[in-house]
Amino acid sequence: MSIGEWFRRLIEAILLFFVVASPWFFGSAEPIPRGMILIGIAGVSLLAGLAWYLGVCPPPRACSLTIVLFLLVCLTALQLVPIPPSLQQLLSPELVRLRTDLLPSEREVFEGQELPLNPEPPSWQPLSLCPSATRVFLIDLLAVFAVFTATRFLVASPSALRRLAWTCLFVGASLSIFAILQQQSSPDDQLYWTYRVPYRVFGPFVNRNHFPDFAALCLGAGVILFARWPRRKTPWTAVYEMTGPPPPWSDGRLMWLAFLSASILTACFFSMSRGGIVAIFGSTIITATLILTTRRRLPLRLGAVVLGLLFVFLLALSLGTIPIESRIVSIWKGDDWSKRAQIWRDVVP
Repeated sequence: MSIGEWFRRLIEAILLFFVVASPWFFGSAEPIPRGMILIGIAGVSLLAGLAWYLGVCPPPRACSLTIVLFLLVCLTALQLVPIPPSLQQLLSPELVRLRTDLLPSEREVFEGQELPLNPEPPSWQPLSLCPSATRVFLIDLLAVFAVFTATRFLVASPSALRRLAWTCLFVGASLSIFAILQQQSSPDDQLYWTYRVPYRVFGPFVNRNHFPDFAALCLGAGVILFARWPRRKTPWTAVYEMTGPPPPWSDGRLMWLAFLSASILTACFFSMSRGGIVAIFGSTIITATLILTTRRRLPLRLGAVVLGLLFVFLLALSLGTIPIESRIVSIWKGDDWSKRAQIWRDVVP
């Protein structure tokens, strides 16, 4: 095995480790697990840079996604650069209005004293209304850019994609089974049957809406495996092909795909995240359209999809669907829909 291959495998192992471990630490939303992930990403960046510096791997090349990510990083960084008031008014008049409304017209002073508590803010201000939050977002973008660049030009291959897809699928199914068991056997505001929080949780995530955010990515990995499945030859393959397309249960891997995907989809519904459910429906329609228009021979795969939906139906019936129905119906009943529509209309400009 060459040195370059060792670098590739080490980077892939680090990334897969964080895919498996990160959601279990309360979704890695707290500072300590978040910092550990950033340290791991820094290690991946160091290994990638060392591999390119030593010449054991081909140098990275520009592609459309790396260019877009790089431009997003630059755009976010530019919002932290102080600029004169005239340029602020030209680029973002709404920002100038917000600063005028939010900041007091007179500086605060203690009673009986003349000196203000804070110095007068400089006239040159960044475009960001909250620079600290923008810096956090910039770090996230840099992490995404580093991981994508390293995987795109060092790790990416059909076999690596299948390994990532299987890993995501098993992690998502494990989270789903754990979340459903926890929901059925503990209060709604209790994590790991031990920690209480002032929110309704689901699985190891403090915010239940974060569960479909992660689980839907794992479900997308299952879609990749459904769409790019190499058929395995078995002793029964010739017998099935004599009578027609082989059924889904002729390949155990497709059965596993159907069951694991069904577990994730069922748990996403039981998370009671209405936005997550709507997003899954929309992304499923888009993905299914792409698959149907780009893949010619799909009888076996479509049979496995139907089998997975049957698993979803059986799992949902066994757990009870009344809470889900009432939660989904609330999307378009009452004032909630009109409030969401107003928010979307305000975002468009």
